Amino acid sequence: EVVPVIGKGIECTADNIIRDDWATMHEKLGKLKPAFRKPQGTITAATSSALTDGASCVLLMSEKKAKELGYPTDVTLKSCVFTAIDPFPQLLLAPALGWDKALQ
Repeated sequence: EVVPVIGKGIECTADNIIRDDWATMHEKLGKLKPAFRKPQGTITAATSSALTDGASCVLLMSEKKAKELGYPTDVTLKSCVFTAIDPFPQLLLAPALGWDKALQ
């Protein structure tokens, strides 16, 4: 869910991952230089993951506290795991390494 956020005179009310002008931007985006030296030289501003380039927030509390404050209890946290790896060999792979642990 995208919740409107206002800060420093800027208002964000929608996800901007999908661009309406993608077809016209294709040529320009193809000319962007990679952000990393080889062998990791395939990530550019156009191909980077929008999931890690933005910001997010999680409000976590007990069901009792949520009800006390009048918040809905739509989600239950069943599992949690932390993983980390060297970012150069496989950037963004750490979350995938945690799936099996979280599902056990």
